Amino acid sequence: MLIGIEGFFGDGKTAYLVRCLKIDADNNRKIISNLKLNKIPSKIFDVEEFLNDDNNDNLRNATIGLDEITTVMDCRLSGSKSNLAFGYLVLQSRKRDVDIYYTTQDFDLVDYRRLIKYTSIFVIAQRIYKKLELENGKYILEEIDNWRNYTVVDERKRKENVISFNLKISDYYDYYDTDQIIKPINLFKNKDFKKDIFLLKKRVIDLEILLNENGIKYVK
Repeated sequence: MLIGIEGFFGDGKTAYLVRCLKIDADNNRKIISNLKLNKIPSKIFDVEEFLNDDNNDNLRNATIGLDEITTVMDCRLSGSKSNLAFGYLVLQSRKRDVDIYYTTQDFDLVDYRRLIKYTSIFVIAQRIYKKLELENGKYILEEIDNWRNYTVVDERKRKENVISFNLKISDYYDYYDTDQIIKPINLFKNKDFKKDIFLLKKRVIDLEILLNENGIKYVK
């Protein structure tokens, strides 16, 4: 199963990813991630090792957590070796009992054909604000520290497939390096991606419409 998490810098998308990885680790699933995790048994995602077919075949009963997925699968690099290899794993993930969580600052930037198209659950991470009343009926919005709102859209369900909840993300800071920088793994380019961009934008627009229909404000 594929789960995508979108949010801008500081919106809490990585904290949500780490929360999911911790839950799966507590349930005795193998954890593989490009994050340096603390107190969570895990293996670092190594692209050179991953591209080896023998290692791909050993990926069973595992959860893969990739922060900033565009460093692995960028929509502009759809023909790159990493996109093709990871796309293969996506197609095989169900048979291998592999769940894949990924984060991105914008779903528009992710490879449509090999990832977005097969994503079952979309998570939108956003900051939470409180209203502070001023004089003359005016007010300002102040961010609530250490809390984030998450809207989860489960496209496997036809009804009641949108939920929204608040989460205290500071509870997960000790489980990963909040200052870690995720570096890209290649710089190849593919000019033939216009069709994928069109389909990707349509999928994102459909997601935005669904959120609006459920009365959930979606800010990009």
